[in-house]
Amino acid sequence: MLLAIDCGNTNTVFSLWDGVQTLGTWRTSTEWQRTADQYFVWLTTLMEHRGLTPDITDVIISSTVPRVVFN
Repeated sequence: MLLAIDCGNTNTVFSLWDGVQTLGTWRTSTEWQRTADQYFVWLTTLMEHRGLTPDITDVIISSTVPRVVFN
């Protein structure tokens, strides 16, 4: 399962793809101060709310915001 992350200047978008279809897409404001732990709690909570327990094997990140790349 693939988790695609697009970090833009205004929003960061997370999409979950199972190879056939998109299982979910979630958007949050881009804030360079957020930690990886904060993103994890936020995203897993939203996935659980949809009843998803994904087995993520791959992640791809696209970013135009250098300060966000660290997290």
